[in-house]
Amino acid sequence: MAADNLTLDWVQRKYISVLTEQGNKTWKYVSRLKEIPRDSSKVSISRGGVNIPLRTGEPGDFVLVLRDASGAEVNKLSYSVAGDANISRSLERDAELEIQLNKKEYSAGETIDVAIRAPYTGAGLITIERDKVYVHQWFHTATTSSVQHIRLPGDFEGSGYVSVEFVRDPASDEILPKPALVRRGAIYRQPHGAHRIPDADRAWRNPPRSHAHHACHAGGGIRVAVLAVDEGILQVARYRNPSPLGYFFQKRMLEVDTTQILDLILPEFRKFLALAAPGGDADGGFARHLNPFQKKRKPPVAFWSGIVRCGAGRARLPLPGSGLLQRQTPHRGRCRQRFAHRRAGSRHEC
Repeated sequence: MAADNLTLDWVQRKYISVLTEQGNKTWKYVSRLKEIPRDSSKVSISRGGVNIPLRTGEPGDFVLVLRDASGAEVNKLSYSVAGDANISRSLERDAELEIQLNKKEYSAGETIDVAIRAPYTGAGLITIERDKVYVHQWFHTATTSSVQHIRLPGDFEGSGYVSVEFVRDPASDEILPKPALVRRGAIYRQPHGAHRIPDADRAWRNPPRSHAHHACHAGGGIRVAVLAVDEGILQVARYRNPSPLGYFFQKRMLEVDTTQILDLILPEFRKFLALAAPGGDADGGFARHLNPFQKKRKPPVAFWSGIVRCGAGRARLPLPGSGLLQRQTPHRGRCRQRFAHRRAGSRHEC
């Protein structure tokens, strides 16, 4: 129906972290969806409808909101734009990998565009799999959102799986509580247009006691079989025409097993020290899990003087600074062991 005096708002959706008091009187960072108005314009809808182009100039999540003259919402359309950018995510979904294909059906030899949203920056591997790995493609991205490409083999038939494994960059600041490896898969189908014979789907009708010949205009290399059965028999048996293409191109299970040790990769230790620095907000609590004593970071005492023979007199052996020295068995005779807890310059008399 026709409508005038409408307002079209273009709104961007982002997730922000908010420190919120919980029911048990504790404080926790939670994700809150924030809608940021970006633009507004007046539109009118004719009786035949109107086409509104989507803005795809920048990656992210957006909403088109249509309001009437009183400000009431009459329609809403949400859409996402894929591209290379650092897009905010929900804290509850930080450890997940999100992938999306640009369409659902691909022909052999066609290029698949994969929109990837990762919880951190790093490198990944894209594979085309089913009963085996048909093709693979490595990639590296410096942003959390990117679009990658992989080409199907020219002789690939049927449905398949696009698998993405993404590994965190060791220098990335996003180390807690996310794992080092995330993975996700998506299934796609192959169109059946190249395997159909248009003239074969035409209904042939013959009057009783007549003999007719029908021509099948199909391409070369095709074999045709004609079967004639009375409709009454088919109705009694509740017979349904089979779908050969649906049988030969039905969904197949993924038979590839993946073994990896990439999730054991540890981030750089300086990243942990940065998170343990006092005064932080979201990551400041990590400092409570570290040893607060500075001694822990000092090198341990390790000293070995070798085998020293004690004669009739006394031998003075200089020892390093602090540390509890273990009691050693003398070579011969009696020895007096003194445990020195003083600083450098202590002596061990034998």
